[in-house]
Amino acid sequence: MKYALFIRDFGESKLLNIKEVEFISIQNAKQVLNFISQYEETYDILISNYLEFEKEILILTAEHMIYRHDEDFFYQIRMQLNKRHINILTVIRLYQDSISCLIPQSIADRDKIKREFKGFFPMNMMKVSITDLWKP
Repeated sequence: MKYALFIRDFGESKLLNIKEVEFISIQNAKQVLNFISQYEETYDILISNYLEFEKEILILTAEHMIYRHDEDFFYQIRMQLNKRHINILTVIRLYQDSISCLIPQSIADRDKIKREFKGFFPMNMMKVSITDLWKP
């Protein structure tokens, strides 16, 4: 079989013949780059959810310090923080599950990397009841 790269460079088109080994190497590199891109996007979602959670805590704390709301307001605060917390835990689970499945077959030590991703965020906090975390 014949392998070639088609290169488009500023309106010019070039055809570059390559060996099978080079083609497979390029294919593997593309898989790794796609994985890294998906990994970074999922991590950005995780970090942005965490940032929103922290912002929500600061805003609610400042409001409570300034306005001194009643007990009904405290219930609303708990619900807002619970939503943010569940979002973070859900994204962590998504991060762990999707990333470990997306690791390309061509990566060496694939199983070791999968185990590291699974252990990156301790999910034993999922076992704790959300309402237990935010008791007054």
